[in-house]
Amino acid sequence: MNSIPKGYKKTEVGIIPEDWKFCYILDKKNLNEASIQTGPFGTLLKASEYTSNGIPVISVREIRDGYIFIFEETPFVGRYTCKRLPQFILEEGDIVFARKGGVDRSAIVQKKYGALFLGSDGIRLRFKKENPEYIAFWFHSDLLKKELLQNATGTIMANMSQEIMSHLPLLLPSLPEQKAIAEVLSDMDALIEAQKELIAKKRDIKQGTMQELLSGRARLPGYETKGWKHTDIGDIPDDWEVKELEEISDIISGGTPKTTEKSFWNGTILWCTPTDITRTSGRYIESTEKTITDSGLKNSSAVLLPINSLLLCSRATVGDVRIAKHEITTNQGFKSLICNSSAYYLFIYYLIPSLKPKMLEKSYGSTFLEISKSNLSSIQMQLPSYAEQKAIAQVLSDIDDEIETLEAELEKLNYMKRGMMQELLTGRIRLV
Repeated sequence: MNSIPKGYKKTEVGIIPEDWKFCYILDKKNLNEASIQTGPFGTLLKASEYTSNGIPVISVREIRDGYIFIFEETPFVGRYTCKRLPQFILEEGDIVFARKGGVDRSAIVQKKYGALFLGSDGIRLRFKKENPEYIAFWFHSDLLKKELLQNATGTIMANMSQEIMSHLPLLLPSLPEQKAIAEVLSDMDALIEAQKELIAKKRDIKQGTMQELLSGRARLPGYETKGWKHTDIGDIPDDWEVKELEEISDIISGGTPKTTEKSFWNGTILWCTPTDITRTSGRYIESTEKTITDSGLKNSSAVLLPINSLLLCSRATVGDVRIAKHEITTNQGFKSLICNSSAYYLFIYYLIPSLKPKMLEKSYGSTFLEISKSNLSSIQMQLPSYAEQKAIAQVLSDIDDEIETLEAELEKLNYMKRGMMQELLTGRIRLV
């Protein structure tokens, strides 16, 4: 039975429409006036020619996944260098890649970037007869990224060359269909960017709200500042108090069961490490990479922490914090906080980022920073009444809920875009 649908044909990269071309990058038979350019080597462009202003030099650092970003450290070249080496000036519609390192990253040069110069570890593709936006999306497809990574050379760092690049596959519909596909995907990109901007705006609002409410400069309805009082940590509302961390919480160190004892591991008790914190966004820790058993807990210095404990990193990433969604224990990289009746855990969670500079001041270590339990205990903070703590935390939590909803919508948009790319760039869905 023929598994190829009518109007389609089989190629090296799968089944595609009969009227589409399967070719390779720089295939002169199918790609007229396409060209490739590797960035200048040291003999052509020396570091002494770099300037602090002029035209940015685009190399592996500046090439992000789908866009170009100019860093403070990005070097520039002047007009003399551009006049001497005009072949390395990038044009609108050029597609640039990293020649080493992040070889699967690429970006299309847009008018909004202004003049750009190709760096030594960059590769530029230029297409005169095809739609560059379409080809840029093709290079962002899972298939092409996989090809780039599989064909790159080097065991320590991936390397790309003109030879490897020129043998990468390319599916080419007609130019009108290329444009139609690029327009649909560009519209999706615009939705994604708008969503990112909205999230950034909400984050700015949250940051400003935190600064005002956590300092007492702004008060919620029902709470009023009648005067201010001077304290060791600055001026605070006269009805607020200064407390040390040990006054408002029990500070619990973590522990690690013996790693060679199999009966201590792969149990039902969540065991948190700083890695679990760095891989998790949002307020809560709901799962951990590793778990321990009851015997593992008993045979270590670890303590089972209750729900809503604040998992505070005290080593390396000092001051990073998450809230325990379930009962949990930690390794030695934590000084976790169990808040008492004078402090609301969620308010303290939002307050901790403002305490991080003090934590870093009291930390020590040459290989990585660490803060001791005694130094952490003495850190001071300003506290309103418990009722006001809850009210402030509720406002900030509502903002976080909104941000998380927006981020979930962004993830959905990205998922939809990946699906659309898979369908449109292989011809499973036709637009013309």
